[in-house]
Amino acid sequence: MRLSEDISQQVYYLMTVSDLKVLWAESAGLCSKCRLPIIRIRVNNNKFPVGEMAHIKGEKQTAPRYDPDVTQEERDDPNNRIVLCPTCHTEIDKDEAKYSNELLYKIKDDHIKYIQDKLQIAVSNITFAELEIIIKYLITRPIYDDDMRVIPASAKIKKNDLSTTVDKNIKIGLMQRRQVMEYLNQNIDPQFSDRLRGGFIKRYLELKKQGIKGDSLFYSLLDFSSNYSDDFNTRAADLAILSYFFEICDVFEK
Repeated sequence: MRLSEDISQQVYYLMTVSDLKVLWAESAGLCSKCRLPIIRIRVNNNKFPVGEMAHIKGEKQTAPRYDPDVTQEERDDPNNRIVLCPTCHTEIDKDEAKYSNELLYKIKDDHIKYIQDKLQIAVSNITFAELEIIIKYLITRPIYDDDMRVIPASAKIKKNDLSTTVDKNIKIGLMQRRQVMEYLNQNIDPQFSDRLRGGFIKRYLELKKQGIKGDSLFYSLLDFSSNYSDDFNTRAADLAILSYFFEICDVFEK
């Protein structure tokens, strides 16, 4: 069972599977406070989460940081959730005076920025070795035969209702556009790039049929192309390749 399947089997009130996907992807498998890993690996190499999704503004009247002016829908919105390890979750709930709503929103925002900064550093250090890890996984995917039409990435971001966080991630990935192009162009197999592109598009269409869209779709493709790796170098190479195909072809609606 994949990590996303493990998480989606847990019940989190009004949150959808897409909401869960985005929330966990933004945390990058780390506690938002202490930044220790919150993913474990079973003997069969499948991953499972040990982290917890805490409410920032409390869920019930007796819960820490409860705000009576917040609706139930707002309480269960992903923006009101933060991914934590069990220890930090307990510490935060036991010390409400210290961990206010404002501080928790800042911790969450700081963690998202931390992940983006780490990805940007990793992207700047991508080598062909990291790219090859991704390509070996994707190269077995069938060719999807369709016309490619280049359009500005910003237009796709708007049309597909992608967040500013995903927008920043795509821009980070496009920092290595030239290296991805060089890698693909140096291959003597004329269908090499098509097979790689086909892997993304095939998976994209499968996810669309499942009703997955927006940020959740983007993060699902990231998981797919990195084979669910939590290694920053591999994720950075994955981001570079996905951003490249996002820009040049029909991965996401045009």
